[in-house]
This record gives sequence, C-alpha cells and structure tokens, in this order.
Amino acid sequence: MGKRSAVVAGGYDVAYEPEIDYGQYTLPKHKRMYADIVLRNADIILPVSEFTRSEVLARVRPKRIQLLYPGIDTDEFRPQGEKEDLVMTVASSSGRVIRLKGLNSFIGAAALLPGVRFLVVGLSEADREELQSKAAENVLLSGYETQEELLAHYQKAKVYCQLSYRESFGMALVEAMACGCAPVVTERGALPEVVGDTGYYVPYGNIRATAEAIEKALSSKRGLKARERVEEKFSLKKREQELRSLLEGLSR
Repeated sequence: MGKRSAVVAGGYDVAYEPEIDYGQYTLPKHKRMYADIVLRNADIILPVSEFTRSEVLARVRPKRIQLLYPGIDTDEFRPQGEKEDLVMTVASSSGRVIRLKGLNSFIGAAALLPGVRFLVVGLSEADREELQSKAAENVLLSGYETQEELLAHYQKAKVYCQLSYRESFGMALVEAMACGCAPVVTERGALPEVVGDTGYYVPYGNIRATAEAIEKALSSKRGLKARERVEEKFSLKKREQELRSLLEGLSR
C-alpha cells in the first residue's frame, strides 16, 4: 500500500527448533509464507538480538536489517529490600514450556539443594500438574502473576535461572538482572549475549551443573554487576532513542 514498515523479529516468528517442535519455520509451508512475505518486504527488520539476526538471515534476505535490543524501565525494575535465599524462573510462553524453558533441570536442581527455596512463575495448569509430581517440598509452582507481584519476587530473589533450550532475548531474565539477581543460564540462543560475564553458564539439561552454579550464585555479588549491565545495554531510554532515530531515518 506504499507505506513504509519497520518490523521487529522477536523469536518464534523466525525460529526453527524441530527437536522441541518450536518455531514458525517448523510449520507447513503455507503457514511459513506469511513470515517470509513480511521479512522480505519490510523496509527494515529489527531483530531483538544478534542471535535472532542470524536466524532472520538464514531464512530471507531483507531489504535492511539492524539490531535493536528490547529495553526495560530500570527505575521500576530495581533492587529494593533484603535479598533472600530464593531462586526463581519465569516460564510464561505460548504452549507447553517444560522442555523449552528447561524446567526439569530447575526442579532437579532444587532437589539437590533442599535448604533453598525455588519458585517457578507463569505456568499453565497443565504444566503445573506435570511438574507437581516431580517437585520437592522446597519448590513453589505458580501460575500467572501481575507485574507488581513479579517485581516483588525479583527483588527478593538472589538468583534468577534461565535454563532454556533457546531464547531469542530473555525479557524476564533482564528484568531480574535489573533487580539485582545473579543469573544462571544455558549457553544457548541470545542468553550469553544478554548475560555477558555477569552470570554462570550451565549445559542445557545438566541438573548437577545447574545446582552447583546456583550454589555459587547464591554466595556471589554478581547481581550488582548484572544490574550495571542492564543499565548500560538494555534500558528503555536507550531503546527509545535508537528506535526514534531509526524511524525518523525511515520516514525521510
């Protein structure tokens, strides 16, 4: 229609992970074509990470592509109050998330650390029922929570885990880091890009390595360093400035 367009590539839309049946490009061709049409014809594609940028380029050759990280309000997501021996993860996503978010590793690590409280937020009823039979007494499985409730958890937790099979960025991870949580993550997708040298890395699905990393993170001061990284790279203000500049250039 002659309108200029900027399109954010956020993850699922360019993902191909047949092992866990995840991603637009695992669907039949007639469903993948919608993503192809958009990605080829947009005036600019804005992937949320270098990892997602590489996925876009593996699918199509867009007119123009430029990395633009998501941002969060670091005035809202900030440390407050005393930290507790609490380890948490957020597992909200469309569809079943147990394999995608590495929740079996999270539950397994909790069983090896009975003196520490573990929390999973954002579970569907089906996933909660499946995990309940495996979870030790020190694990709380929660469904959807408001942003205010989630923020309170971030501010209490010492450690945030993102044990995912893949992540295109990791908004909950960045929110937790901004609240001073030390990150424990897998070396997959965009997670190393987000965490840098502020956290601990574990192989996907390795329960013992995850438990050992959590123990180290609980006694570390890396949450402070994680907060500094978010302020430097992933603030909402930084994203706003970069997005405004890109769109003004596109309009010209």
